[in-house]
Order: sequence, then structure tokens, then C-alpha cells
Amino acid sequence: MSTPKERVAGLLAEYGGSDACAAELLCDRHAANARAFTFVAADLTAETVTYGMLANSSKRVAAGLAELGVGPGTCVATLMGKSSDLVTAQLAIWRLGAVLVPLFTAFAPAAIALRLEASDTQVVIVDEDQRFKLEPSTRSGRCVVAGGDPRRITRR
Repeated sequence: MSTPKERVAGLLAEYGGSDACAAELLCDRHAANARAFTFVAADLTAETVTYGMLANSSKRVAAGLAELGVGPGTCVATLMGKSSDLVTAQLAIWRLGAVLVPLFTAFAPAAIALRLEASDTQVVIVDEDQRFKLEPSTRSGRCVVAGGDPRRITRR
């Protein structure tokens, strides 16, 4: 049995390198057909997502974000409820080495604008029902609506 210090040292040796990728660690190294998550909606319908589905969807979103100029160090915000789309967006951001700026759906528009400005966020991924919270006064940037047409990218 290892001591806590030995365990931490082992984890850092395995996952702490500069080449570590959160998407690889959390998704890609698992069997594609294994269940990653089951999301249960308010109406009690369930959606099961496998690691393979999650890897494929997050790679597609990462490719779209890369086309928008997102790369290592770029701040990308998510203003989304808990869903498979949120997990997909998070993994896509990490695949690119970008910085996730999580925004909570309970935030008011002014609080969101403050966080977007302070973090120098370049892209916001937003659920359609949260889009109204992106104030027109917020500096220009790109807004991607989750679950929508991938070609529908607007200025916010």
C-alpha cells in the first residue's frame, strides 16, 4: 500500500507532463462502447453517451472551434445547462489546449459580461435559452449556439 505522498507522486508522473491532454485522460483512453454518462432530464428521459460518441462529438466541435481561431491559451466560455452538449464542449475546448471559462446559467447578464471581459473570452458556446443573457454591450466576439446549426456562428 502506498502513502498519500507516493500516490500523488505517481499521479503526477503519469498525468502531470506538459503533453497531458484532459480529453485523452477523461475520454479517449476508454473503450469506445463503454458508457461514459447517462443524463436524466427533468421529464425522466435518459440519454446514454458512450466514450466513443463523446470522443467523436468533441472532436467535431474542436474542429469547428479551431476554424474560429481557437487554440492553446484561447479563453472559451460555456453558458450551458448540464447536458451531453456541455461535456462535449468542455472536452472540445481541452482538446485544443484552450482555457474553459464556465459560466453558470443562474448568472445575470451583467455578471456574465463582467466575466467575459475579465477573462478576455474569444468564443462563447451557449444554449439557445441562455443566449439572451449575452448583452449587446459586451465586446465583440463569437457566439456558438449549442445544438444548433454548426454554420450559425454570430457576433455577440
